[in-house]
Amino acid sequence: QIPSSVLDLVNARVADLDDDERNLLDVASCCGFEFDPILVAQAVGLAPVPAMQRLARIEKRHRLVRSSGRRFLFDHHQVREALYGAIPEPLREAYHASIATSLETQHAAATSDPKSVDGALAVDLAEHLLKGAQGERALRYLDAAASHLRRGHLNAQVIALIERALAAPKL
Repeated sequence: QIPSSVLDLVNARVADLDDDERNLLDVASCCGFEFDPILVAQAVGLAPVPAMQRLARIEKRHRLVRSSGRRFLFDHHQVREALYGAIPEPLREAYHASIATSLETQHAAATSDPKSVDGALAVDLAEHLLKGAQGERALRYLDAAASHLRRGHLNAQVIALIERALAAPKL
């Protein structure tokens, strides 16, 4: 649980963001602590350059994110968790589904044989689709994702992924 003092600090920083900046960070928080700005841009329907310009402004003015090579990171894990926790569930689901669709588009995964999809990508797709209430679409990548995690001896993650799939409505 995030301490209230940290949550207050994050909320104070976030209060100064405009709606477009906040939406960008909300989608980024759905991607995780470290995120691809191009993927986030696609998921919110922005061109990459304006999205990265906004992220650079957020970095300079608010210090909520920082660039790290070709990726961005949240300034702290609790910043990401506070943002993610503040998103209403239906909107969070829509963001996860949009991220999954963007991933499928970037990697032509929807038109590929699921067995040929990179294992790490299959994990990301299955996770985002399940979190995005797209369980039937997630089934396409579930076997490849679970196999990838098992090969990496990430048994707790395999169990969590399968449990999430079993808990999905209509699956």
